Amino acid sequence: MTPQFKRAVETYGPRFMADLGLSRLHVGGVFGNLAVESAQFTANQEKSPTVKGSRGGWGWPQWTGPRRRAFEAWADANGFKRDDWDGFYAYMLFELRGPEKAALARLKRTKTLDSATSAFMLGYERPGVPHEQKRKDFALEALRVLDAKIGTPPPAADPVVTKPAKPLNTVSPVPIASDAQVMPAPKPGMFTWLFRKRVVAPDSATVLHVQTQLQQRNYYLNGLLDGIDGQKTRDAVAAARKDNGLGDGGIDEAFLVALPKMPARPVSTSRGNLTIPEMTAHAPERAAPPSTLLKIGGLLLGLGGADAAQTSGVLNSVQQTADTAGSVLASLQSVIGALRSVVGFVVEYRWVFIVAAGLWAVLEGVRYFVTLFRDITQGRR
Repeated sequence: MTPQFKRAVETYGPRFMADLGLSRLHVGGVFGNLAVESAQFTANQEKSPTVKGSRGGWGWPQWTGPRRRAFEAWADANGFKRDDWDGFYAYMLFELRGPEKAALARLKRTKTLDSATSAFMLGYERPGVPHEQKRKDFALEALRVLDAKIGTPPPAADPVVTKPAKPLNTVSPVPIASDAQVMPAPKPGMFTWLFRKRVVAPDSATVLHVQTQLQQRNYYLNGLLDGIDGQKTRDAVAAARKDNGLGDGGIDEAFLVALPKMPARPVSTSRGNLTIPEMTAHAPERAAPPSTLLKIGGLLLGLGGADAAQTSGVLNSVQQTADTAGSVLASLQSVIGALRSVVGFVVEYRWVFIVAAGLWAVLEGVRYFVTLFRDITQGRR
């Protein structure tokens, strides 16, 4: 076992248990697979890609093809370095709660270490060359490391005895005793709050997934896709929960399960008939930049047109300049002479550049207004 393997299990094993509700055996199966894929967490890049000419696998699970590109885009957008272990972990959570949620459900249905290892291999990794026995061997090693970290479960109780064992730790969200151990119900009293279940804030990968889904359903109106559980995200979650009969709450398990099935929120048809002044009044902070660009563009076009009008015989001048440029270039004896010719041309035909800048400003202003109109009509503003 490599030191990297041991450190990965000790650091991220308990987090998988807390964040995904996995048992010790499930986590052992996950790390057994990851150890085979990443050479016991010592190699991020696949050394000999199965697909010749491709970039091969990357990261703990050895994401390939579209999954590798998706991870890289996600890591760049969320401020993770592409070789960051925290980034690997966060993106696995994102996948297992989103596009790979079927693999998570399949894993949770297993009851033994071997079946957990096989389920994660077939559901999440889907390798070309299984090496299944190696995965199971590493899964056993991972389980031993995990048990040493969080505490070895006690031996199975006598089936005649029905009284549950006393929990070893009633505060930590990570089970330290048996996977089946249940925290006793709190007794009423002034200190009941001490025994309440601790609420774990959603990680950035989950929040980003929720933001993306709610934006597509016209709930996340004008916030950034940043993975931060801010006020706009909480307001969008609250509105989605209310519309879909989920009651009060935040990003919990019930919400994540219901989210993919939620319909898009209907938008008022009156939004589609907004005029530019009405859009400006509806979202002044977003209308200001395109308005400024349009004004600047109009001014530049006016200046360029006036300058062009004052230039007599533009086409003839261009022809004369081309003829002159040929003789000048032929007689130039230094780089300085060439630079002077270029500068002279720019100065003489400055109106072309002024008009081009004006057109760019106008087009950018129009593009901003089109984007604003789309966001308003779709309910995102």
